[in-house]
Amino acid sequence: MRSIPAEERCALLHEKALANHLAGNSESAATYLDEAFALDSLSGNMLLSSLIYNECYRFNDGLRCIRRHLRTTGADARTYRDVANLYEKTPRRHSENTALVLSIIPGLGHFYNGAWEEGALSLALNGIVITFGAAQAAGKMFVSAILGAGIPLTYTYMGGNSRAVELVEERNTAKISEFNFKLISLL
Repeated sequence: MRSIPAEERCALLHEKALANHLAGNSESAATYLDEAFALDSLSGNMLLSSLIYNECYRFNDGLRCIRRHLRTTGADARTYRDVANLYEKTPRRHSENTALVLSIIPGLGHFYNGAWEEGALSLALNGIVITFGAAQAAGKMFVSAILGAGIPLTYTYMGGNSRAVELVEERNTAKISEFNFKLISLL
């Protein structure tokens, strides 16, 4: 690839970035964009590059690209100001590790992600199963405590943990999509 002229290499890198982005691999797409911009800082579709960088939570790079896009399109001062205001309120990435640690107590991982109903349901289901198991164990019915609470608890508790982690990805994706939609609507 080094034998290809720089301009063609930049175009190829932008195409690879787009292909990776469409395949759902935004991190690889951003890496190709970094390489392309290292060769030629003015090449490629700046709006698309900005959206890809935003999906990777690289908002400074996204803002740099969108400012170039605005310069090339001759945007007015109001658009510059609106874009700058939008980038001042960039979404915060939620952590899967935080959700997993919080979900040690059923429902807290859900609450962290704003899924209040799911969190309350997880808390209630786990509470019911634990209460049933404790009542059975207190009555010295250990087999029914294990079968009636231990087995269902593995599903409700572990399922709640994995669902809290899934919610992080869903929430992060939704927040970035909303941010990018606002950006496009400003243009």
